[in-house]
Amino acid sequence: VAVLARHPEAAGAIVASVEVIGGRAGLPGALPSGTELAGWRELLAKHRAEAPKLAAAVAAAVAAVPARQSLLRPPTPLHAALALLRDAGVRADAASAAKQESTIPRSTAFLLAAAEGLAAGMRRDLVVVLLRGEVLARRPQGAALLRALEQAAGAEVAAGLGCLRLLVQSRDGIAAARAHDLGAMVLTTDEWSEEMARAVIQPRFLGAEDQHGWQGIWASVGGHAAHLRRIAELLHTESVAIAREGADADREKKKMERNRQLRPKRSPDAEEFGKIAEQQHDEDSYRFDARLEVSGVAERLLRRLPEAMEEEMGELESQAAAFARHPCLRELADGGAMGP
Repeated sequence: VAVLARHPEAAGAIVASVEVIGGRAGLPGALPSGTELAGWRELLAKHRAEAPKLAAAVAAAVAAVPARQSLLRPPTPLHAALALLRDAGVRADAASAAKQESTIPRSTAFLLAAAEGLAAGMRRDLVVVLLRGEVLARRPQGAALLRALEQAAGAEVAAGLGCLRLLVQSRDGIAAARAHDLGAMVLTTDEWSEEMARAVIQPRFLGAEDQHGWQGIWASVGGHAAHLRRIAELLHTESVAIAREGADADREKKKMERNRQLRPKRSPDAEEFGKIAEQQHDEDSYRFDARLEVSGVAERLLRRLPEAMEEEMGELESQAAAFARHPCLRELADGGAMGP
């Protein structure tokens, strides 16, 4: 009812979804393709003009499908109804000629309206959790979804009725500052202590004996949890790469040794000059700065740390640029441009 009150076009989309389900095309997230829904014709004939009753009856039928044929987890009428609304929204978007990237899909709009109606009907608050909100905000439809959720969460409701609450996890410090300025409750995570970070990294990703390596990592990234996770991934990648390069070098040495044994025998002097030439060739094949022996995985990673964490550095630069463009800093920037 809440969905139809806000989106009247959902009635025809629900009927179309039921017809497709009856044709054994399946229901994404609920029924696999080829599944027959018993009694769908009778339900459609009885409730075609009453979309809310049709959706409730079909959802109950989908939830009653045997577990071996169902994709619902858990198999409840509520989850089946949400899957039906999502499919109806997809079909409504496909039937619509006008598509705008700045608006949310109808499938999302239907689910959002259903969540608001469910919260009001249950008289309980429903929490919508979004992870990595800064990634979602980069796309036009993602930004539109955030605006729709903020509008729904900020809407006033009558006393005693439930409402939607929004919980967004983000690594965007500028967005957190803006949200705090608008009155939202902002929770920040403190950096890890060196003892906690070291217990996670050593000895799982870095040898316990590599003290200098750990000191270099801690001095480079500190206790930032996300950066430490990235460092752990890079340490594992470097360890695999070093092991692979060592195996390739051993195979190459064995191959050269076999080839040397197949060559005709030479005089001792010629053999000695040949070894010196091969050694000189190996040394000349490396840059001067690469000839120094790398003591471990951490040192190898630290040598290319700016390149390895290019994405994180780009995010930091973009946030710093967004901060510099803030209207509150415009006067300071203009004053600095005018000179002393």
